[in-house]
Amino acid sequence: MAQPSALTGETSSIVTELQNLFSGKHPNRKKMETLILNFQSVQNLLSQLPDMISKYERQGKKIDQQREFVEILKKFKNIIEGNINKSIYDPEILLVINYLILAIRQGYELFLNHGQTLEEINKIIEKEISFGNKKEIGTLIIRSIEMKIPKEIYFDQKDPNNDERKLVIIMKFYDYFVQYVLYIRESLDDMLNDENYRSKLDKLQAILLNTKPSNIEDYFLKLKSRMITKRGYSTEILLEYLVKNENVHINVSNRSDYYCEHLNEIFAKPLKKKSIDSLSNLVFKLQDNSFEHLCEKLIENNDVFQSIYNIGIDLYLIETRKIMDAKEKKQNTHFYPDALENREQLKRKFKLFLLVSLGKATLIKIRDSIINEGNAKGTYLILADIYGLRIQHLDFSDEIINVKYCFNHYFFKSLSYHELDDVNVFSECIRLLFYIHTCEDRDKLHYQNEKTHRNKLLELKESFLKTIKNDNRRKLNDLIEIFKVMINIQSFESRLKYVTSAINSLEQNDDINVKVFVLKEFLGHQDAKKEICLRLAQSFNIDLMKHISDNKQEILTKLRNFNSNFDSFIKYLEKSELEFNIEKELTPGLSIPYYLSAILADDPKYNIKIVGYNEETNEIAMSILFKVFTCSSENDKEVFLKNQNSIHQEFNQLYQSVKKLIEFYNVSGNAEINKKLRGRSIKHILHGFSGTHQKSLAKRNEYARTIIDNFINYNLKQIDQIIESTESDTEVLNLFDVFMKRNASDDLERWAKNTGELRDQINFLHAHHHYKETNFNEWYQNWNSNESFNIIQNNREKVKKDLQTHHKAFELINIKYLQHNQIGALTLIYDYLTDESKKNSNLFIKIGTGQGKSLTIAETARQLVQNNPGPQKPKVFVVTCYDHLAKRDHDNYQKYYQYFNISTMYCSSESSTKDFSNSDVIYADLNTYFTVLRKEGHNALIDGTSIELPKISNTVLIMDEFDSLIIDSDELLQYVYDFEVRITNPNVNFDKKEDLVELFDSTFIRNCNSKFSNIFDHWFESKLSHKRKEDNNQHQKKVQDSLGKDSTMAQSLLNYLKNEKKAHFVHYFLDALVFYSQFKQVIGFSGSIEKEHINKFQRLFNNKVSHYYDIPPFFGPGNSQQNRTFVNDPGQVRENTQEFLDEIREEIKQRYRQQPILIFADSYKEHDVDESDYDGILKMLKEAQNTFLHDRKIIEINTEKHIAENIHKIGKLDSITLATRIIGRGADIKVDKCIKKGLHLLLTYYPPRENIYIQMLGRTARQDESGSYSIITRQHRNFTPVRDVAVNSRDEKMHNITEYFYRNYHRCSNKRNARLKWPLLSELLKNLSKSEIEKYSLAVLEEFVNDNILK
Repeated sequence: MAQPSALTGETSSIVTELQNLFSGKHPNRKKMETLILNFQSVQNLLSQLPDMISKYERQGKKIDQQREFVEILKKFKNIIEGNINKSIYDPEILLVINYLILAIRQGYELFLNHGQTLEEINKIIEKEISFGNKKEIGTLIIRSIEMKIPKEIYFDQKDPNNDERKLVIIMKFYDYFVQYVLYIRESLDDMLNDENYRSKLDKLQAILLNTKPSNIEDYFLKLKSRMITKRGYSTEILLEYLVKNENVHINVSNRSDYYCEHLNEIFAKPLKKKSIDSLSNLVFKLQDNSFEHLCEKLIENNDVFQSIYNIGIDLYLIETRKIMDAKEKKQNTHFYPDALENREQLKRKFKLFLLVSLGKATLIKIRDSIINEGNAKGTYLILADIYGLRIQHLDFSDEIINVKYCFNHYFFKSLSYHELDDVNVFSECIRLLFYIHTCEDRDKLHYQNEKTHRNKLLELKESFLKTIKNDNRRKLNDLIEIFKVMINIQSFESRLKYVTSAINSLEQNDDINVKVFVLKEFLGHQDAKKEICLRLAQSFNIDLMKHISDNKQEILTKLRNFNSNFDSFIKYLEKSELEFNIEKELTPGLSIPYYLSAILADDPKYNIKIVGYNEETNEIAMSILFKVFTCSSENDKEVFLKNQNSIHQEFNQLYQSVKKLIEFYNVSGNAEINKKLRGRSIKHILHGFSGTHQKSLAKRNEYARTIIDNFINYNLKQIDQIIESTESDTEVLNLFDVFMKRNASDDLERWAKNTGELRDQINFLHAHHHYKETNFNEWYQNWNSNESFNIIQNNREKVKKDLQTHHKAFELINIKYLQHNQIGALTLIYDYLTDESKKNSNLFIKIGTGQGKSLTIAETARQLVQNNPGPQKPKVFVVTCYDHLAKRDHDNYQKYYQYFNISTMYCSSESSTKDFSNSDVIYADLNTYFTVLRKEGHNALIDGTSIELPKISNTVLIMDEFDSLIIDSDELLQYVYDFEVRITNPNVNFDKKEDLVELFDSTFIRNCNSKFSNIFDHWFESKLSHKRKEDNNQHQKKVQDSLGKDSTMAQSLLNYLKNEKKAHFVHYFLDALVFYSQFKQVIGFSGSIEKEHINKFQRLFNNKVSHYYDIPPFFGPGNSQQNRTFVNDPGQVRENTQEFLDEIREEIKQRYRQQPILIFADSYKEHDVDESDYDGILKMLKEAQNTFLHDRKIIEINTEKHIAENIHKIGKLDSITLATRIIGRGADIKVDKCIKKGLHLLLTYYPPRENIYIQMLGRTARQDESGSYSIITRQHRNFTPVRDVAVNSRDEKMHNITEYFYRNYHRCSNKRNARLKWPLLSELLKNLSKSEIEKYSLAVLEEFVNDNILK
């Protein structure tokens, strides 16, 4: 392109020189082509530079001021001239040349962009369209809007600001923008980021519509055309944001007729719901006349009519919320009057909408098709706003009545009758007026004028006022309730007549039952009798039926005729020779099963029409359903009336459970025993749910399904084999009666728990008869020494005889037999307890969970107490890992101990140390026991009372899971307790030693410093250092023990004093290993310990001899390694959080349809992370419930309470359980027998120790069943090695001096003085290192305590 003559300046001169260099006539042309490989391209670029400079400078800018660009041109020219005559080119020079060419090209594009106008870009876009260059078109569109509008539309020095010309160019650009908006995505850096894309379109369109000049009508037409002909996602986004634009709102309001016509045309076309909703927003910006006109045209278009209604309600709620917010904040901002005006406009339009809709058919359509759960509340609020008390007094809070019933032609008419305004204060009258109008749809009522309708209501008003004066409000409310039940039944005239008659009857006799009075009137007609009965049940009024006739058989016949499933229930009762007592059993609580069973009877998935329907099955199912769902609580009534859909779902779930029970016994096999067992199951369920209706309806249903599942969660083949072995079914039937029957004292929870033991009892009984003593002998000998087997052989008969002697004690806990492995374990224990040579040794037995370990422990404790009567009778401490296990085992064996007159206690956090002295056997978890000691020690110091400690020296310790109790003992923390101190200066910072000395006895501090080498001074320095570190880091450190329990580390003492004005001290130092080592004998049981590990505990027990025996399971050694499948061996490590969660999600997807899943997750959270792994996985699971896990329950277990509440749910296929390692020990998870692959474990982290890991794996493939596990973690496996366990001498002294103090505290002469002395000394001694405290013997410490605190 030739350079315009007008261009002058340094840049233009350089460009001219470069053009000459690159011209075809230059003598060195061939060398130039060698030097510059893309010579032709560079030549073209240089030829276009003058035009670029011209366009840039016509905007009043100077290209010479762009010095960087000028210098690049200069350098490029100089390098070309300096190298053109060389025969060999330096490679680095070639790189520089290429770099400069790229820089010139970028400068050209940049300055050309600054110089181009929208008019010119329009032409470029047209050109690019022909080439199909999507990315370039998108880039040009963005550049046009962001850089050219409104100032650089066109260039004409003579006529620079012609708005008409500008508008023509902009309207042309509208075409490109609307048609090619999709190409904008192509030009974005992150084109797949939808949020960014939407935001970009919003911003670009807003500039187009908000910048003058603009033609919103033209833009709307182009968008309309696109919507009709070729709409897509991008067009929908434009429309979504268009309808929110204030300038569009103004334009629509100013040109309402114009937009009314075009909106009608668009709505006539098939549109997506999202587009309809967007356009519906604009409908409410029309002037009232246009709004009414458009609504009239759209009244038959259901989708659009629904959308306009919904959007109107939403807009009303938005403005109402703005007004409420302004009132609450007492801020009268400019938004407040705007919101008031907007709400008034919406109310006005809603009235117009109603006016358009007053035709009967339209109102019915609104009632049945338009009003829904999403807009019902808003509908009520806007109607109440318009019509005041006439709507506000109506109650739409349950599922029977809904605001949609307001949409009745004559009811709306009645709202305009001002003669009724004086009854607005009487909510009863207003509600009666409403319910009278909710007549059947086929009512032919059509008054010639409103006067007739008005007069009838005025007559009713007069009757009402007379009644209200007689204080009959309760009766009037009964009248309202029964009319509410009869909604849409019979004509307006009939309903008005019944109300009038009832009110008149009340005037004469206020004792009448108005509900029954009206019910008889409704039942007096042939219409809708079945529907009326169903309505009575739906409203919790089914009991009214017993008052309609004196003939009870006639009533029962009606109820059976109206509900075929109730008929099935009665048939089953008749076959069972039982009677349905109308007076006693036709209660309001029967409403729930009657209504839900009637719904079920009409559901083709469940009723007689379905293929495979069985009448007997249905009779049984209905009998159980009626028993379970008949309730008596007012709360159940409330829940039912407001949540019938959810109750209906629960009803169906129970129906399916009952069907499973029946189908379970219909399998091939021993038909006779199956029939007996089925009959017993049904009998026990019906008996268990008769009588008083405990628990909520939801809980009753949950327990019923759990109990039914328990009744069928066993192997029927085992039953056949037991009967074959015993040649009788008596034992099996008795067993079922024991564990199926609900005893008089059992609540539902206890009953469900008992039935949950049925499967284990059947397994137990089967094993007892299936496996012989010789089997056990063989298994035992393979695992143990001949010497120990001889012990069993020599003592077996003695143990059997002893057990037979005490068979009544075992019967109290529902035990008839002991397995061969239990007898084997007890013979070894018997030998240990009676052999004098073993008196100073310890006993450790490996026996798995579910193998009768709890019974073995109880029998061991019993023998210890009974075999050593008199003053030397030892106490027995049974220590478990968890508090809930201690409580469970104590409760289960309490009757057993009572039979032998052995006093027992379960140590809870509420127990007292005095209870210990009165008990022979104490069940506790160590943390709870220590808590009791700390609590009572603290109380003794504060109140000056004494504390009674048990004497460990004559006590035997029984440890359940002893290896874990010992190995993890270091995780039992010390706890601080508060102590009041006298602080004279409230502003003291406690950063000086003197500040602290003031709080305590100075003489005592001097004595401490003197005796223990300035112990107080060193202690203060350490506390000051702790305070400073804490001041620099505000996060309180959290720790998690091996059981998954979280604890927060105490605030530094000095900061606590400063902030809380109290001191906190570890006043009672307790060490688990010291505690264990003090017992005269230790008997330990574990399911995971191996013989080689026993040696690691020898030093703890002063190298006493330890006897170890390995007891095989009662079903034999089994094959746990093969049964427990590692499905993703060797596991996966995903350090990235999102990849970690994605991998877990995919693993769950693969497993959840065939197996219940238990996920072990780490709940520990570092202070610098947003959430723990547990939290992240929980969030992911809840999100998955919206997709593939929509039919799965997510169970959380992170406390002991959660274990007790959910243990029976984990093994069911409908559950995904997320747990901390708190469930990793002692939890006997029972998996439904129908789940062939068993429970799947998903380990998402490695615990610190391998013993915990083994315990976690032990939750699946239990009792010789199948199971699987997978491992997806964020770190590689790195277990802390288990070293030899021994008592720490420092901790031993601290533990013992603490015990010395509290055992002797009763003789303290000045208990008030000891209140702070002892906690302070405990803290000072605790601060000593191991080497420092070893300088002082226990006797020296005791002497100091005695002289300085106790005296």
